[in-house]
Amino acid sequence: MKYLLALLLISNLMFGKNPFYKPFVKTTYMAYSLGSTGYFGDIAPFRNYTTTALKSARVSAGLEVSHSFKKHLTHRFNLNYVMLNSSDKYYDSCSSFASNFYRGKSFTTDLIELSTSYEYGVYNHKFNPYLFGGVGIIANKVRGGDMRSAISVPFGIGVKTAINKKITLALELDYRYTNTDLLDGLSDTNTKEFSNTSIQNGPDLFYTLNFKLIYKINILDCPKIL
Repeated sequence: MKYLLALLLISNLMFGKNPFYKPFVKTTYMAYSLGSTGYFGDIAPFRNYTTTALKSARVSAGLEVSHSFKKHLTHRFNLNYVMLNSSDKYYDSCSSFASNFYRGKSFTTDLIELSTSYEYGVYNHKFNPYLFGGVGIIANKVRGGDMRSAISVPFGIGVKTAINKKITLALELDYRYTNTDLLDGLSDTNTKEFSNTSIQNGPDLFYTLNFKLIYKINILDCPKIL
């Protein structure tokens, strides 16, 4: 019985009604995000990414303006700064990725992304999950290289919780598919010159894991009846 009561309590905390919830009104928000980054490419192939994930993590930050125009739909505009990094030296010289280790390539990329996306979620619980997807343009420069541009397709998941009537916190995982193989300054053709080296075939990919502070710009309170 006590386990059933504990389960009911946890369910109420996670999925109970949000005390700050009000009937839907069209609302505009400003958000600030800060978090970490990850990368999949010719210096960190997807099939062994866990080996280098923590060592490759760098910083990301962003601004967002969004507008909820329907009960479950929000249109977002994002401007993000993302730093990407990886090195063949993050691998073990005695592992199956020894060829990558002895290749000795590394990179650091500074990237700016401008994107637009649509978010679908629920907004009447204490913890509100959501999904989103869209399209963006990125400008990236590998340090020591040239500036390049590409298309990104951001999509991901997140969860929000309201702190008060104006402020909401969120944790968001944003994955980006791109149409470029040069986020790391290396192409598949060049990396194949190294025998037995594991690479990421096709375009380079990256993601951000961010905490977000969301501020509600307009709050429409009903007037008091005298």
